[in-house]
Order: sequence, then C-alpha cells, then structure tokens
Amino acid sequence: MARTTSKIEGDRLLAVDEAARMLGLPVSSLWALLAEGRVPRPVRIGRRTRWSERGLEVWIRDQHRAAQQ
Repeated sequence: MARTTSKIEGDRLLAVDEAARMLGLPVSSLWALLAEGRVPRPVRIGRRTRWSERGLEVWIRDQHRAAQQ
C-alpha cells in the first residue's frame, strides 16, 4: 500500500516507512527508538502518524555533531 506524504508550511510530513528509510532503520527499530524517547516525536493527523522531515534532518545533524565530540 502506498504511503502519502503531506506538507505543512513547506515541511514534508513523512510516513513511518519514509522516516525509517531516511534514518536507515527498519520500521520496527524506529518504533523502538521512539518508545525509548531517542528520536523526535511524530505528529498525529487523525489516525495517521507523520514525522517532520525538517525535524529529522535537525536530529540527524545533532546526532552527528554529538558523535564528533
């Protein structure tokens, strides 16, 4: 089943499979990291869960910077 990507104010909202692909993780690992509070929280739109593409980009950059210290 195809997932749809939404946009709010120029920011793409990614479905779980798209967010996991962006992070290079299996979907189950993304859910596990979310349960541990280790990734940005998604937004709920009705019954759908979406991650901010910008939010994930910032999180990736912050993780990279922290690893360099």
